[in-house]
Amino acid sequence: EGGKTTGVLTPFGTYAVLDLKVVWQHKNCGIYAQASNLTNHKYYDLANVEQPGLWLMGGVKWNLPF
Repeated sequence: EGGKTTGVLTPFGTYAVLDLKVVWQHKNCGIYAQASNLTNHKYYDLANVEQPGLWLMGGVKWNLPF
């Protein structure tokens, strides 16, 4: 409370997050887009660390023919 510890353990409730990943692959290259926590649910991890809301990522993967 007020940035100070109370010494009282509080159990965290259960939660679920919805993630999505889309991949397009063609021969040696691929493109992906990924979204985590699509519902933008507010939740906490151990030590009361708030986790990020909606998280978007994307990228390109290139396989070298060795």
